[in-house]
Amino acid sequence: MTTDDKSLGDLIAVVCTKDRPERVSDFVQNLIRACVPPRKIVLVDSTTNPSWTDRNRQSLGLLERHGWEPHYISDTPGLPHQRNTALKFIALNFPSTKYVSFLDDDVFIGGQYFEN
Repeated sequence: MTTDDKSLGDLIAVVCTKDRPERVSDFVQNLIRACVPPRKIVLVDSTTNPSWTDRNRQSLGLLERHGWEPHYISDTPGLPHQRNTALKFIALNFPSTKYVSFLDDDVFIGGQYFEN
């Protein structure tokens, strides 16, 4: 894919997390700096701490202010379960999506990650 390739609109990033609002905040900051990101992201959060939930939602709000379309899902713990929940959400809400990128909340996205 190149920066002119519109197929990035067919890509949704999914991040599953539990009890790591600092990581989510760092991840969001990194995504904002990524060269050509997808513009949709689904955060599947398994925390039971309301203040951490609020912090994760605030991080998604920052993405929204930078032109992203963030979606928040509260779910039970377990990475396979969280990923399946995200896929069901995407299938119901964005059925024409061609690509889903599952990312860890502690990953660093390099400049052309989504282009490659």
